Amino acid sequence: MLAAVAAAGLMFLGLYPIVAAIGAGFLSVAFSRRRGEETVMRAGAGFRLGALSGLFLFAFSAALELVAVVVMHKGSELQSELMEKVQQAAARYPGPEVQPFLDFVRSPAGFAFLVAASLIFGLVAFVALGSLGGALGAALLGKRNPRDS
Repeated sequence: MLAAVAAAGLMFLGLYPIVAAIGAGFLSVAFSRRRGEETVMRAGAGFRLGALSGLFLFAFSAALELVAVVVMHKGSELQSELMEKVQQAAARYPGPEVQPFLDFVRSPAGFAFLVAASLIFGLVAFVALGSLGGALGAALLGKRNPRDS
């Protein structure tokens, strides 16, 4: 959990979420190794630990966004940013099927669908990237010299 808190803090300071998620997984393995819980951490254990760290990072990030929306009243600002990104993506792929999608997204139900899909994608991405970081951390830091114990 400490690794996820550290990564969330770095995201707040401007670190890219992709890097933060991988870093959270890597840090979770490093912190676990520092506590000396295992002499050898295999990539599978690092993968699972990184996934858990990615899950916590997603939860912290979602909570911070929720605070920004509720307490700081940034909901309309976030909505306009999201709609602007959808408009930019639609401009890159012109076609007759894009306009009905834009009309749907502009509706309240469409916007709710877009937010829900973004949350699900974020959850999957953070868990997957955290797993990758955990597996990399276990591969790089997983072996401990028996003389160090």
